This record gives sequence, structure tokens and C-alpha cells, in this order.
Amino acid sequence: MQEHTDEPMNHIEELFYSGYESGVYVPRYTLRLEELRAQAAAENIYVAHVDGAELHTKADFLAAMARAFQFPDYFGMNWDALEECLTDLEWLPASGYVLVYDDCDQFRARDEDAWRASLTILHAAASYWEAAGRHFFVLLRYKGFGDVAEQAALEAEQLQAGTEEQEREQTTQQQQQHKQDNTG
Repeated sequence: MQEHTDEPMNHIEELFYSGYESGVYVPRYTLRLEELRAQAAAENIYVAHVDGAELHTKADFLAAMARAFQFPDYFGMNWDALEECLTDLEWLPASGYVLVYDDCDQFRARDEDAWRASLTILHAAASYWEAAGRHFFVLLRYKGFGDVAEQAALEAEQLQAGTEEQEREQTTQQQQQHKQDNTG
């Protein structure tokens, strides 16, 4: 899975129809949020936005995600509930989803543990939707693209690799249990 791209992403079509897999990306593009939303609406793609400059705590992040994705009132304001809602979205029918996450480095600086947990869940949601045949992109946008963005892309890739390894282990365990159940 590609986690970073040097190629400019200037149109929603480039993101959805150029072979990118669902995932977390650090794009280098200049497209304004309003333009992205206008293009996405024509394709029935939902664009959510979170501003990391406004996030100080896990609770702030969860509340911002609830607003951005219009979570139902029963949303539990915890990591499990976030993952459950992001892999459901039945109240928000669309052909695909994009989360534009601006100034995410600011939230990371304020709460590193919550930042890492949020990336893990965003990767899991992207994997879920990819397997379901729909795109789910997270675009981490920074004010600058130097070492901070490169480091974040590397960390996102490492988190994704860990998530994929956990999924493989879980599948193997389930297969072994199924074998035992069928032979016993």
C-alpha cells in the first residue's frame, strides 16, 4: 500500500480512478477543500474534514470525527466506537469516502498516543472499505512538507504493516480453530 506520493493530486478522479488503494496518504497537492468537495459531490463521494489545529485531546479528535462523518447519537466517544462507526457509515451512503485531515501534526505534537491510535483506526477503516469494494482515503495535510511529513508517512506505513500482520494472525487463528472444530 502506497503511503506517500510525490505526485500532485489535483482532482478527485486522480485519487479514485488512478489505481490508488484505500489508505492513509500524505499528498502533495494544492486542491482547496471546497474544490475537492465540489468534484466529489459529482461522483457521490463523501468528503469529511478535520482540522488538527483545533484538536488537543483524544476527546477533541473523537468529537471532530463524529461531526465530520455525522455519526449517530449512539456514538460512544471511544476508540472502539470510532472504528465501528467508520466501518459502518450506513447513515452516510456514498460511493467512497475521503477524510481531509489538515494540520494533523499539531494534534500529534499535543497527544502522541492518541495520534497513533487514531492512525491505526483510520488504517483499519481504509482496509475494511477496500475489502468491501469502496474507497476510503485519509489525506494527511501539513502546512509544510519537509521532514515532519516524511516521518508521518513512514509512521503511517509502519502502523499499516502492523495492522496487516495482526489481521493475518487473526485469520490464521480462526482457520486453525475452524479445523479443530471440524476434526473434533
